[in-house]
Amino acid sequence: MAVKEPKTPAKREPDYIDKPSPFSIEGIRSGAVTSRVVKVMIVLSGLIMAGTFAVSSLSPTGVPQNNPNGTAQNPTETVATVGDQTVTAGQLNNTFARTVDMNMRYGFGSKPTADNYLSQKQDALKRLTDNAALIVAAQKADITVSDSDIDKELDKEIRDSLKPQGGQSEAAFMRFIQTQYKVGTIDEAVEIDKGKVTQEGRDGVQKKLLVDKLEKQTKDGATSTEEDYKRSITKLDLYQIVIRPDLPKGTVKDFKAEQTRLQGVAQDKATKLFAQLKANPTLANFKAVALKQSADTVTKPKGGSLGLKLPAEIQPPDVGEALSKSAQALNGPFKSEGDGSQTIYFVAARKTDLPKDYAKTKKKLLADFETQQDNMVWQKKQEELQKAVTPDVSDPAMAAYQLQTKDLYTKTGDDQKKMRDDILERYDEALKTAGKGLEAAAINFQKSTLYRDAGQKQPQLEALKAATENDKNDAGLLVAYGQALSDGGQPKPALEQFKAASKALDNNPSTPSPFGGGNPDDALRQQLAAQFDFLKQPALAKAERAKIKPAAPGGMGGLNFGGLPPGVKISPGPAH
Repeated sequence: MAVKEPKTPAKREPDYIDKPSPFSIEGIRSGAVTSRVVKVMIVLSGLIMAGTFAVSSLSPTGVPQNNPNGTAQNPTETVATVGDQTVTAGQLNNTFARTVDMNMRYGFGSKPTADNYLSQKQDALKRLTDNAALIVAAQKADITVSDSDIDKELDKEIRDSLKPQGGQSEAAFMRFIQTQYKVGTIDEAVEIDKGKVTQEGRDGVQKKLLVDKLEKQTKDGATSTEEDYKRSITKLDLYQIVIRPDLPKGTVKDFKAEQTRLQGVAQDKATKLFAQLKANPTLANFKAVALKQSADTVTKPKGGSLGLKLPAEIQPPDVGEALSKSAQALNGPFKSEGDGSQTIYFVAARKTDLPKDYAKTKKKLLADFETQQDNMVWQKKQEELQKAVTPDVSDPAMAAYQLQTKDLYTKTGDDQKKMRDDILERYDEALKTAGKGLEAAAINFQKSTLYRDAGQKQPQLEALKAATENDKNDAGLLVAYGQALSDGGQPKPALEQFKAASKALDNNPSTPSPFGGGNPDDALRQQLAAQFDFLKQPALAKAERAKIKPAAPGGMGGLNFGGLPPGVKISPGPAH
């Protein structure tokens, strides 16, 4: 995403775990939602969330919802643009809040904390801008959605929700309709609910349908044959030679330019090597070259052997597809989008294993394969369209975080200092409307990491202090502040922060994942125990370790490797 002069961010989400929201799946199941009118509006909100637009327009009353994070930010303010499509603060905040809500309710993640809040919010923004890119693409493809299309979609969704539920008889259901809607037919009830959808809501449905039609157009253009299916289940006896580019060395004025140059050198080397292999395209020669020149330490000792691989097991998918279709033994070089490495492949043999009952199940197998291929084509199309545009981000916190995580460390010297100052200025702008809560804590935490990496200890401490004042119950934040104080030769204030962190964990325990493993708090408790040991507080260290329970079967021993703030390490003393 390109970064524009930013506007304003959001503050913090409400407490999602005290009781189910009446606008959540759990709320419906728990009985928090008793009105079918509200259920209808929830269905409509879900419909529009599928297109990730205009959710604020579909509150049960038809009145746009307020910013769920409670900041002074105008929900209609633009935070990002993609072509002629805009993403508003309200859309971003609603998408973010609903994602957090779902993750917490169904065990897919924990409540955001200061160290990961901006990262999670950036993910929500990317989903919105990705969808905007698809809408722009649909418009460019001259795909249109009529008022009739919108009415049909709304009609379908409302009718799907207005049906007898939970064993309710048709007669009882009709009595409910007559009482709730003051009408005598389902058709009349549907029209009443359709009338509650605002123009913004209809616009959201239109955008969702634009993407749906683009998807259908893409899939309709895809073809798959029986030969394609057979290739997909044909294993390749595969060998590889990997050529990796060198890393930039020393002080580099333009890191990206040097990185690009070194990748070019690797590409030239791979191209020349491929030409040499082509002059003697035998497996024996390929294995001999792999033993000498391949950079892959796992396959190099085996002459580059990868063993038998299905095309789907080869990444990226484009490479697997190309190898499965190639009639040649020698293929490549293929460039990795990640590090720019180049890979040359040798297909030594092919082995096709058709199911034993292929003749009987052929029709279903080919139909399932066609569906799978259609989905893959659509996925690839989405990725291409989303890469083809660069969203302009105007929200100051999001713009600053993007620069900090994606661009800052590709710079060196004065260029890096200039960008760091720019990022700090954007964060300060964001703080003006962040209020007092998690977003302000998250921004100050990110500021502290910038100061830490620049070796500015006092500003780092000030930023961490401000962060803890904005969120006094974030144990990870308190540990980070205590550690910085300890590093700065202030053991007594550090001890107080560590005690506060322990208390915060006691008062607000995390819930272990239903998928197994230990409590997400365990890593922080181990860190606290190590810090208490370092500060010669053995009783406190022992008490902290006693709170760590054995991990549930199938877990990772209780360590939440993503749960610690950057720079916080499990060690017998302050991190260095």
